[in-house]
Amino acid sequence: LAAHTSLEAAQQEILSWIQEHFNPLSANAFGYLKREAPEAFGYDAQISVNYFGKRTEPAGGCKPLFDSAMPGQIPELIHPDFEPDSPLELIVYFDASGVLNLGAYFSPKVLASDWVIGLLYTWISKLKQLPAYQEVVSEELQARIREISCCEADDVEALCLPDACHEPMLYQHLSAEDATYTQQIEFYFKGEVDDLLFTKAWYAVVARHESLRSLFPMPYDGEFYRLVLRRPRISVEHFDLSSLPEPLAASKRKELLDQERQRGFDLNTGPLLRAQFYRLAPDRFMFSWCFHHLLMDGWCIGILLRELFVTYNSLLGKSAEHLPGPLPLAEYARRRAGFDKQAARTYWTALLDGFESMTPIAAPAPQKASSLPLTHEFVVDEALTEKLKAVARSQSVTLPILIQSLWALVLSSENASCRDVLYGVVNSGRPADLPGIDQAVGLFIQTLPVRAAWTQSSSFSELSASVKAQSLRHMEHGHLPLPEIGRKLFDHLLVFENYPYETQFGDGSVELLEVNGFEKIPYPLGISVVPQKTILFRFLYDPESLTDEVVRTISEKLFALLKAVADDADISCQMLEEKLSGIGAAQRSREESPELQSAGQPVLSAETPDDIDAGVLEIYRSVLNCSVPSIDANFFHLGGHSLLAMRVLAMVSKRFGVSLTVEEVLSNYSVRLLAGFIRKASAGTAE
Repeated sequence: LAAHTSLEAAQQEILSWIQEHFNPLSANAFGYLKREAPEAFGYDAQISVNYFGKRTEPAGGCKPLFDSAMPGQIPELIHPDFEPDSPLELIVYFDASGVLNLGAYFSPKVLASDWVIGLLYTWISKLKQLPAYQEVVSEELQARIREISCCEADDVEALCLPDACHEPMLYQHLSAEDATYTQQIEFYFKGEVDDLLFTKAWYAVVARHESLRSLFPMPYDGEFYRLVLRRPRISVEHFDLSSLPEPLAASKRKELLDQERQRGFDLNTGPLLRAQFYRLAPDRFMFSWCFHHLLMDGWCIGILLRELFVTYNSLLGKSAEHLPGPLPLAEYARRRAGFDKQAARTYWTALLDGFESMTPIAAPAPQKASSLPLTHEFVVDEALTEKLKAVARSQSVTLPILIQSLWALVLSSENASCRDVLYGVVNSGRPADLPGIDQAVGLFIQTLPVRAAWTQSSSFSELSASVKAQSLRHMEHGHLPLPEIGRKLFDHLLVFENYPYETQFGDGSVELLEVNGFEKIPYPLGISVVPQKTILFRFLYDPESLTDEVVRTISEKLFALLKAVADDADISCQMLEEKLSGIGAAQRSREESPELQSAGQPVLSAETPDDIDAGVLEIYRSVLNCSVPSIDANFFHLGGHSLLAMRVLAMVSKRFGVSLTVEEVLSNYSVRLLAGFIRKASAGTAE
């Protein structure tokens, strides 16, 4: 091992070295090595580690020796004058219930007991910082979760913390109206099916996937768990509209779909997935899903459709096709836990270095905006699509990278021709090297920032190459949750819906004719790009923040750039900017959104904190995992973000017995402010 100039670089090399040399294939007990090669190992180790793996409970209630003979358990076992070869011998094993146990053998003549105990507690604190660590859920808390979820112990398959990709949506559940992340999708089919058998097949498909059997109970404010049930909680309603005239049937169908969507979701009890079957004609039917986005992402749509018809045909006796078992989500969680978070933080810090403020597309909306989103679409025809694909191939980029690069120029034109812009892109979040991930059902997507910068002399191919290079790095570091990457980075996002799905099912007797849907996102604008033989661009926007005129203007700009690049693959960025100069900039008033921060440096206080101040200070230190210099230190300056605010909310709720919202935690951004608000809430005077 070589010396390094930074702790981070040393840790990287040491971790790689340990992973290479300390594994079941290469590791040997030091005693054996010393005996076999005394010249190389002729010295006593200062610290030895014995890992016993997972123990099983022996018959007759006897305890294993290493359980009974831990220091102090049997004083007579070791002579008081005994001095081991190694001053410190560490013992590690998992007990029968899966709990990790740590212990130490040592001579008090060599090492002080307080020092060894302190070392073990430091070791424990470091282990708790690992991504795979989860607190043991107490029996009392399990009972509380079962109570609010209306289930018995035998109904529960697993109880765990939500995945990192769930946390931003759970935060939105606390801070926004329930319609955020409500998804509704309608599939229109031609063909004959047995309505009830079709429903039975749907239930069987949902039961296969643990994500679809999940609830997200919140036993305390801001503290969520993922509860996996053995049997799914879903509902299926049947409506026969086949006798109604088409205009009346369409009106009734819309009314029923609207009502279903407006019901919202109870994350404690579910169902978080509801279906509706509409019989439209003897050979026409529509099947609709209304679900919370926590359960799955768009990639899952094609997977579930295929499984539905395979299962249906199997129930009919027409197919013997066997569906492979789903990927256990624990495999994905283990893969995420293995990512290097520190390297990811370093990457994102460097990428965002020097970026001063958001490059927005929308005006600030009223804080309590409740309008339903509106949609504007345009389609690039097949001929132009082929030209764009050819340009992408000539520049060795994908079509999504080409479109992202053009969007950067549109965004620049809406921000005083700034040539350094930032926007959000939804990433699939599925590691390509994880077997079975392409057929997994769950929530894996990540929203990541893309920073596009160019100069007056840059060619468009240089801009697209830089966006491509960034996209490749995102595959390595894109597992970090967005709130940890940064705050208020963008107000819109792009998603490329290149999900694979079939349109012919079974023996071809059932055909998928049309797919419609509804969604609501926590951004003023979401741009969906659906590339097939043509390219569909769908702008989902909040009318409180963006007018129809604004959306049409930016869509015209994007279409103009698509045509320009298709006509001239070697075009410069400056020429593309000039193409936009003839399209009037969308006019709208923008106000600076107030930042949740205090002016200047934190004011050090000489006051002695009272019990509430001290309690909140302890919570800050625990959640932020750092020292807090004063009760006026800013939560965000110390590394806090919205997901950590949820943890503050949960700990405040349990410790002080007060009910707060996550917005109140965010707006009271120091120990002093939050403690003061807790006092008012306790006294019933908080506003």
